[in-house]
Amino acid sequence: MQKKCCLKNLYSNKKRLVVIALFVIVIGAIWVRTFHYHEWLFFKWDQARDSILLAPAIEHGPEHLPLLGPRATKVGNDYLRLGPAYYYTQYVSGVVFSSTKPDVFAYPDLFFSILTIPLLYFFLRLYFSRTNALLAVLMYTFSFLIIQYSRFSWNPNSVPFFIILSFFGLLKFIESKKVKQRIGWIALWAGAFSIASQYHFFAFFSLTAITAIFVFLHYQLWKPKDIGSKIKTVFSKRGIAVALTAVFIIGVAYTPVIISDVVTDGSNVKNFIGAFSEKPKKNKTTWQKIVRNFREQPKHYYLLITSFRHRKGMKADPVPVGFGTVFVVLGLALTIARRKKEESAQKKAFLLLVSVWTIVFFLVTIPMSYQLRPRFFVVIFPIPYIFFGLWFVLFKEKFGDRAKPAIISIVAMILILNAYGTYAWFRENMLSQNHALDTGRTYILKKQDGVTLGQLEKVTDYMYENRRSDDFIYYSKPEYTISFKYLLWQKNDPLISYDFANSTQDLRGHDYVFAINSVSGGFDSVSKKIKDYATVISQKQFGQLVVFEMKIDQNKIPAPKEKKAVAVEEEEGKTERLFWRDVFGLSSKEVDSELGKKE
Repeated sequence: MQKKCCLKNLYSNKKRLVVIALFVIVIGAIWVRTFHYHEWLFFKWDQARDSILLAPAIEHGPEHLPLLGPRATKVGNDYLRLGPAYYYTQYVSGVVFSSTKPDVFAYPDLFFSILTIPLLYFFLRLYFSRTNALLAVLMYTFSFLIIQYSRFSWNPNSVPFFIILSFFGLLKFIESKKVKQRIGWIALWAGAFSIASQYHFFAFFSLTAITAIFVFLHYQLWKPKDIGSKIKTVFSKRGIAVALTAVFIIGVAYTPVIISDVVTDGSNVKNFIGAFSEKPKKNKTTWQKIVRNFREQPKHYYLLITSFRHRKGMKADPVPVGFGTVFVVLGLALTIARRKKEESAQKKAFLLLVSVWTIVFFLVTIPMSYQLRPRFFVVIFPIPYIFFGLWFVLFKEKFGDRAKPAIISIVAMILILNAYGTYAWFRENMLSQNHALDTGRTYILKKQDGVTLGQLEKVTDYMYENRRSDDFIYYSKPEYTISFKYLLWQKNDPLISYDFANSTQDLRGHDYVFAINSVSGGFDSVSKKIKDYATVISQKQFGQLVVFEMKIDQNKIPAPKEKKAVAVEEEEGKTERLFWRDVFGLSSKEVDSELGKKE
């Protein structure tokens, strides 16, 4: 009796320690994800576009929400769009905080990034011990790349949470025996699938393929001897209830997309099909794409694990390619080998899912291997840490307690590398607020210019306070055009009027123009359409940006030219974005005029 009591107390103590450890990890995650959150936030073209689109809904009601989400790719003169789930989470954030500030739109990605940590722990507990699950979660939490993706708004950022949630529901579904439990778990899978698939098309393709292949392999659907009983199970009352639950939830989640296509005669579906027939930018053979993928995949695994990319000028750097290749191949081989020896049905299913997850993602990325960016890899963010966990299990089995120093050393090394990467990035952000410097730690965006919301707000304040009239114009690179437009709108000053000077003719009728450029580009890289017709009278630097106040010479501005018919035809080829107000026939003229054309 006393022995049982001691064991029970030991179990309770271990459980308490796990809760404390997980709590400490989450607190650390919150700090590193919110440190100087506002001023270091990215607020570029995509983020400003989304803010402009959603602000009317937050201020005037949900009828101003769009039926489709962000652009995925251009198809002809039109755009293929994702589902609206990402926009709707941003809308909820805006309503909860009663605000349209840029950081409020980023809160959902921050929230799901933090929530991923306990979710990942519970997911890993389907196979690993508490200790190994915690170690894997610890490394995941402080991965430099994952931290970057948590600190601004972008539709791929929250994909890891919903990927893990969908797979957790899938594994619990196949484990459950009772009908109510199975319906509940399949509902969780369907809900998470519906959201993740609307956040990024790579998530859509990956989740669909991984789930289908996993189910096929797990239930051994290729075996003809059991096919009769399996068909009977599928078409039983329980099977139909499960299937209808999944279809219903996915159908509800995709209702806005369906309505949009019904109203627009299937425009988004046509664009979806058209995206596959578009001629690729780089005409490469399938073999070339496969070879390229064997280079790109290891590099991104290496980046995810260590926080470092290839050395400058060495895109085929043997260090990341070699390390990443060995790590993934050995990790996958270990996963497959352990599944063959595993006796637990739940653990065999977990290992099968990890194997399919890794392999399918590699296959799905082959067509895009020449255009791969870190954002595509949000789908497999947990994979390297699962591999680490499997190695730790193997070390413990082979060497017992003697494996602890090696395991601790590996975890410490991963944490130190990523701590350095995070520190270097934070230092860049800090210095770039007041100084111009070369930046190179922002791996997730095309332009590593070090420009953040803090600098953009300072420039906006400067233009607002130093305007010479209440009707003024400004020029900037396309990356920040609508960012300034949105921040000026945030001033909530009905007396001012402002516009972007996109061409020489936009200068007509104005005495002055603000030209904003990077310090490195300076005045020389200001568009000739602007600088050839104005003279600099003052300039001021704000970190990475410099603002030139320029006096416009109206006598130099040429007479306007007629617009080409081609431009009109291209504009007419685009499908107008639909809002819920359009479905219900509600007026929107006054609201639209606040921020102008949405996209």
